[in-house]
Amino acid sequence: MTACLIFWISLGLLAWCYAVYGIVLFMLNSVVSLFAKKTVNAATSEIPVTLIITAYQESAILPEKIRNTAAIDYPAGLLTVLLVTDGAEEDLSALLKPYPFIRQLHQPERKGKYAALKRAIPEVNTAVVFFSDANTMLNADCIRKMMVHYQDPKVGAVAGEKKIQRTSPVLALGEAEGLYWKYESFLKKQDAGFYTVVGAAGELFSIRTELFKPLDADIILDDFIISMQVCLSRHRIAYEPGAFATEWPSASLHEEAKRKIRIAAGAYQSMTWLWPSLNIFKYPLLAFQFFPAGSYAGFFLHFYYR
Repeated sequence: MTACLIFWISLGLLAWCYAVYGIVLFMLNSVVSLFAKKTVNAATSEIPVTLIITAYQESAILPEKIRNTAAIDYPAGLLTVLLVTDGAEEDLSALLKPYPFIRQLHQPERKGKYAALKRAIPEVNTAVVFFSDANTMLNADCIRKMMVHYQDPKVGAVAGEKKIQRTSPVLALGEAEGLYWKYESFLKKQDAGFYTVVGAAGELFSIRTELFKPLDADIILDDFIISMQVCLSRHRIAYEPGAFATEWPSASLHEEAKRKIRIAAGAYQSMTWLWPSLNIFKYPLLAFQFFPAGSYAGFFLHFYYR
C-alpha cells in the first residue's frame, strides 16, 4: 500500500513538473493578458557593460568565439570583455591583439568556473555584467535586446535563450536536445509572464553587478545560483528570446547523461543556499515556481541510480 502511494505521488509530481506546471502558467498568463497589456520601451539603455567569458581547455573554439564577440552590435567603448582562462591555456596575446576591448584574466591553476567568475567580478566596473561560455556563439544584437529590460528597476537579471545548432546529417540526439530546449524556452516565457524566470542558463544571461553575492564554495550550477540570488534580493529575472546563444549538441548519449547528472546533482547542492526560495510566506510566487525545479532534480537522480 505504501509503495503504491509513493508511486502515484511520484508519478503525479513528475507530471506536474514536466507538463501540468507549464500548462497552468500558460492558462494563467493567457487570462491575465486579456486584462493587462505590458508596454516596454524598445529603446536600448546604452550604458557601459561588461561581458565575462569563461574558458577551460577551449583553445580550439576561442578564435571563433573571439570573432563572434567582436561582432556584437554595441557602441564602441561601452563594451568591455573579460576572458577568464584557467589551466594550461595557450598564450592568447597574439589572438587578442586586434581586440583591445578584450582582456584576458589567466591563472595556471584550475579552481572551477564559479571561482573564475568570482575572480573576474572585482574587475567589473559597470552596472550590468553579462555572462557567456566559450563554446557558445551569440547573436549580434543580444546585448541591446537584453538591456531594454533594465529600464524596469524591479528587473535584476535578464535570461537569454539557448539554441542547439542543427547538424548535417541530422542526428536524433541533436534533434531531441533541440526540442528539449525549445520546451525550456516555452517554460521561461511562461515563468517570466507569471512573475520571474527561475534560474538562467550560463550560455547567456546578465545581472545588475551589485546583486552578485559571492559564496565560499565549489558550486556546480553557478548560473542557477547567481541568477536565483537575484530573486532572493526581491528582483525579477526577465526573459529575452531575441537574445540567444547557439551551441552544438552533445556528442553522445553518454555525454548527455553525464551533463544531466551534473545538473541534477547541482540542483540538490543549490538547495543549501536557495532553500529560502521555498518560503511561501516571504516569497509566495517564487516558491510556487521554484518547487518544480527541486522536484525535477530529485526524481532524475532517483530513477538514474535505481
